[in-house]
Amino acid sequence: MTVTQDNTLRVWDAASGQPLTAAIPEEARPGGAPGAGNGLGPRGQPGPPGTGAAPGRGGQANQREIVVNFSPDGRRLLVAGAGRQARVLDTASGQAMPEFQRLGTPISAVFSPDGKRLVTATNTGATGVVRLWDAATGESGLTFKGDKDPGPFNSVAFSPDGKLVVTASTTGVAHVWDAGTGEVVSNAMILGENNLWATFSPDGKKVLTYARGREPAARVWDTAGDAISALIQPETPSNAFSAAFSPDPEGRWVVTRGTGARLWDAASGLPVSVALPGERVAFHPDGKKLLITGAEGGAEVVLFAGDIGPAWMLDLAETLARCQLDRTDTPVFPQESRSIEALQRDAMQEKDVDQPMVIWARHLLGLTP
Repeated sequence: MTVTQDNTLRVWDAASGQPLTAAIPEEARPGGAPGAGNGLGPRGQPGPPGTGAAPGRGGQANQREIVVNFSPDGRRLLVAGAGRQARVLDTASGQAMPEFQRLGTPISAVFSPDGKRLVTATNTGATGVVRLWDAATGESGLTFKGDKDPGPFNSVAFSPDGKLVVTASTTGVAHVWDAGTGEVVSNAMILGENNLWATFSPDGKKVLTYARGREPAARVWDTAGDAISALIQPETPSNAFSAAFSPDPEGRWVVTRGTGARLWDAASGLPVSVALPGERVAFHPDGKKLLITGAEGGAEVVLFAGDIGPAWMLDLAETLARCQLDRTDTPVFPQESRSIEALQRDAMQEKDVDQPMVIWARHLLGLTP
């Protein structure tokens, strides 16, 4: 699926590269900011938002981003957000299906994994409403109880088994809900006071939340709302910051993008790659490759190993790669590299000292007993 700069949407055959629909102009669907749009995450969950307008502040959700999701069978396309009327389009004809006109103007919406339901999050002023819908008839179903989380919301997503729903608010709070009862079943997952987004891991056992703005951050939680990872914090503020789990069943890694891309360990929240230049990033389905695209339209596929090792070893490798010798053969390290002293401190705290690569790295840093 593509969205052009004039907000024309088109669905394509990924194998042949041929269009499956005629161009769908903006008047046939919700409008939005040029270049905005959400991709698909693992198993039909909404992926990280696109590069539309920056999130609103002061309790205002981002009204300009478009949320686009295919149904699991690929026959329908749900387009919501941007402060416009939501539509469900037939992907064969590109025409809006009239039975879904009552969806209103949700800020976020997604199909359930079995394709039988829709969930929407709609904001009205300082509060929001989460509601289920019948995906066959467009009839309204269960309205979630907002006593523990009245919104307003930024995002909503189903768990892979369809039994849970996670919401994230404009005030930095996320909750997990029971999709059968509409009750909150988790502790509040709080990440500052910024606009927040949230999604499930592929196995449905973890939740990833992330916030943008002057203090972008991400964190991994269990579905009870208890923190698993340390706070994931990029070095540079970004209004385009987003995060996503890797597609392997456990969601072992988290990739972030903003002013660059970086890979993190989902269990610890520690970085497991150096910063990678690029504006957009996505996992390959095998979970072992990253596709990174830049502002000038170039693209690069980055391979990474399954067991990468401690983050300080990656910093050591980068520091050594940037090192140069002066005329007296004295090593000179760039200012942006981590100091040898800082690397030594991290290496001395390493617990897995029997790993061959750790032994080598500690020896290189002069720490071998």
